[in-house]
Amino acid sequence: MPSGVKQRNKPSRLLVSEVMTIVIAFHQSGYRDFKTYYIHFICHYLINKFPELVSYTRMLKLMQGILVSLCSYLTHRQRLPLLIRLSYRFFTPVHSQISGF
Repeated sequence: MPSGVKQRNKPSRLLVSEVMTIVIAFHQSGYRDFKTYYIHFICHYLINKFPELVSYTRMLKLMQGILVSLCSYLTHRQRLPLLIRLSYRFFTPVHSQISGF
């Protein structure tokens, strides 16, 4: 039953991958809080990389929606080095692993 209040269904202008990139880059940066990082670094220096940037409060809302995707990505990235080591070990010929030959 519709109420008298209109709601905006404006789609976000940032892609999920862009939001994830900004969040991951924040954790690798030296900034202590996300607000300073977003307003003073992303909006100032990386405006050409993210031409459809949203406001800080909208970014916080978008970040809530990427939690599952971000966890999935980070879990995959954590397992990747292990898979590379295992595949290297299993596909390396045995004679090259024996020292002295």
